[in-house]
Amino acid sequence: FAPIIINLGVNSIDSVDLTLLLADIESPAGNAVSQNGLKITSSALVTAYYELNANGNKELFSLKGAQSLGDNFYTPFQKSWNTGVTTPASFSSIEIVATQDGTTVLITPKTDIVGHPANTSFSVSLNEGETYSARNLNLDPNFSLSGSIVSSNLPVAVTVFSGALSNSGCTSTMGDQITPTDYIGSDYIIYKGSSNSEKVIILSTQNSTSLSIENSTATSTLINWSETYTYDLTDSITYIHSSKPIYVWHASGNGCDLSGTQVPNTFCT
Repeated sequence: FAPIIINLGVNSIDSVDLTLLLADIESPAGNAVSQNGLKITSSALVTAYYELNANGNKELFSLKGAQSLGDNFYTPFQKSWNTGVTTPASFSSIEIVATQDGTTVLITPKTDIVGHPANTSFSVSLNEGETYSARNLNLDPNFSLSGSIVSSNLPVAVTVFSGALSNSGCTSTMGDQITPTDYIGSDYIIYKGSSNSEKVIILSTQNSTSLSIENSTATSTLINWSETYTYDLTDSITYIHSSKPIYVWHASGNGCDLSGTQVPNTFCT
């Protein structure tokens, strides 16, 4: 579609309704290369997010600018809530968009996805603005994409997505644009939200990663490369320290409505 241009003054905000363009910007299928990438540029520094704003299903995807681009990602996903049965069918996915022509992406999924078995690496060729959707159609959270690996020869951006997660009568989307491993760390602070089932998902990128979780109690454990540890949040503030870099995913929300985001490390720059 034709470029959309908006003019912003200092400290002002605006939005663009993309509802009529969903067929152009949503990946149409799993295991397919599509031309669905969105590119946002500006003449001065801005912040931006992508919003799902359906009446019964809302989520914000914070767009991380230059810090979203990289060549090595591990994907954090929740492993607690089933995907609901919907029409059309809901799924979880890793959405990848290329920023340059001649991009080769190597993907190692932790569970079976459309067209590819678990733990078997495969490559996809993309040009600038092209996307690839690695989709998990299994409704069971025990068969999760958490810990999947995405690497590339040129910078890409990666979004993780889970649709129609079932929680106490609500069905919710959970997702975010994530950063490459360059921007993860070893120290995190989590502030509890207002969900009736709140969790932190910790994803290790190296073997023998020690975790220390402190609030009103203290928890220590050890996880290895690509493994996930889930911790139930009950305290208002929780501190997490690891011996090696980790991804931290906060599954929060309001009541039975779920939402999720990658947590920045305390010393993120």
